[in-house]
Amino acid sequence: MLSTSARIHSSIIKKKLFVFDFDGVIADSNNIKTEAFREIFEEFGSDVVNRILDHHKENASMTRYEKFRYYYENYLNLEISEDKVAQLGSKFSEIVLDKIINSPEIEGSWAFLEQLRALNKICAINSATPHDEINLIVKRRKLSKFFEKVYGSPSSKLDILKSLMDDYGLENDDLVFFGDDKSDKLAADKLNILFIGIGNKSKIKLFGKEKSCLSIDNFNEVDLVNYSHESS
Repeated sequence: MLSTSARIHSSIIKKKLFVFDFDGVIADSNNIKTEAFREIFEEFGSDVVNRILDHHKENASMTRYEKFRYYYENYLNLEISEDKVAQLGSKFSEIVLDKIINSPEIEGSWAFLEQLRALNKICAINSATPHDEINLIVKRRKLSKFFEKVYGSPSSKLDILKSLMDDYGLENDDLVFFGDDKSDKLAADKLNILFIGIGNKSKIKLFGKEKSCLSIDNFNEVDLVNYSHESS
């Protein structure tokens, strides 16, 4: 029986386009955004905050603006104007931006990107972070050399995958999408694109109810250059 590393190697070595979510996939930054939601909504009490944080963690691919609207309308029973949504978005960015820029990498992610670059693979970012912000983060983390395309919201994960396929004239079999959220997998499944989950393997197994998926704790489990055909 092939090991996880061998199965992933055989699944992705011939792929042409490698697409990555960012938070929790390239940067270990999910908790930064969780704490930002806590700070923004702490005035409404712990019960509301706990509901918001539970929802946020289960819907990582939902944009912060969609979440602000949802939380006001469903958890606070308050109307929210677009000006207020924008205001909260600005506050959120102020809280998280520098912290994300300086957050640790997901283990092995830089080395894996170096391997893909050496193999002349095309890499792209598909993030729910606002487009301008994710481009700034990628630039400030000195990751621009690895990514030909960096896409963020308001485009959806699904629409970004479609755009990337159009950009390069590729078919679904040419792509692999690395994500850490069920919404990432759902977007990949809709286009029949290979999805590889990053992070908590027991959680990621729950993503595979409709289609099976591979999962790794971090990128140290994948080596495309110094690879040996191992089995277990």
